[in-house]
Amino acid sequence: MEKSNKEPKIAAPVAESKAQTISADTKVPTADHAAKPSAAEPGVKNAAKPIKKADSNMNKAVSSNSQPISKWPIRLGFSLCFIIASTALGASYWLYTQSVLLKSELASKQLQTQQINGTVNTSLSYAKAKIESLEKQQQNNANSYQELTATKSTIEQLQTQVNALAQRSPNHWMASEANYLVRMASRKIWLESDLLTAVQLLESADERIAAMQNPALLPIRKALSQDIAELKSIKQLDISSHILALDNLIAKLDSLPLNANKTLAPTPVSTDAQLSSDVSDWQANLSKSWQAFSSSLVTIRKRTTDLEPLLSPEQQWYLTENIKNRLLQAQSALQHKDNQHFQQSLAMAKQWLSQYFDLHQSNTLETIETINKLAEIKLTPIAHKQLIATPLLEQLVTFGDISTSGEPTL
Repeated sequence: MEKSNKEPKIAAPVAESKAQTISADTKVPTADHAAKPSAAEPGVKNAAKPIKKADSNMNKAVSSNSQPISKWPIRLGFSLCFIIASTALGASYWLYTQSVLLKSELASKQLQTQQINGTVNTSLSYAKAKIESLEKQQQNNANSYQELTATKSTIEQLQTQVNALAQRSPNHWMASEANYLVRMASRKIWLESDLLTAVQLLESADERIAAMQNPALLPIRKALSQDIAELKSIKQLDISSHILALDNLIAKLDSLPLNANKTLAPTPVSTDAQLSSDVSDWQANLSKSWQAFSSSLVTIRKRTTDLEPLLSPEQQWYLTENIKNRLLQAQSALQHKDNQHFQQSLAMAKQWLSQYFDLHQSNTLETIETINKLAEIKLTPIAHKQLIATPLLEQLVTFGDISTSGEPTL
């Protein structure tokens, strides 16, 4: 009886503890856990068997009333969370890659837009330049058309004049020849200062006009006669003869003698140096003897002019060449009617001849005399400006007559 009373007492607390553990942990204790006795209760081993049975019965009752909690929902939740997180990460990575691609495409589109804008701007600038060039070309064409129109009118006028000339007298070519001769005479006067040839050309032109036998051309013949008379009144120098005279001087320079230091002539001995035979003239004889002795021992001479030093051969050559150069300059000035340079060149040549050459020689004196004669020449340029017959002949050749209505402006 006592054991039976103890067993329920022991089982009750075990049941209560098991119930508490089930309610607190929501777990069902196993049979082994319930069956394990504690070491502190060795005397209860025998009572454990009925307790085990009671526990097994209770466990069966409990297991029949409550199912054990499964781990699959938790695993499924974790799997769903992992899938959702992986999906979110993949979606975010995809969105990031798409945003990068969109940015790169946007940059490429902007670059393409800039290139297109540059191409458009270049095309616009080229089109603008082309339009400006076309406008300039159009303006040039307009100017060319105006010039062509003016040229056409000029050609028409010339054609009219040619037609008028074709209907003139066949002696018109003689007027052209006379005009050419007058122009040649003008060139001879102003370029070559050849008055003689100019007069001959004007006389030939007068012969051409006279051969036309036209009384209307008498003013031209009158003008030609006035030009011829004016040219003949101009005093003309014989330039050629003067140039030849200078050439002769240049050729004679090498043979002219230079100055030299010559020994002065001895002082003439007095003819009254003979001794007297009279004893009373001993003083005079003594004086004469002393003079004869001293004159043979020491000679004293006096020189009032400057002593010129001798020139070396090289200096003599340079001196001669400089004088020749001066005479050549005089020739050039003579041809160009330059009186100032002509006189300066002759004066310098004369100075060097007088200073360094022997003035006791006839060749030197003749050379200096020739230079003095050339220095007397007065070179004056021709003051004649224009021939009177020139405009009349130009009018005759151009218009066929010398009327004042068609006179060209000069």
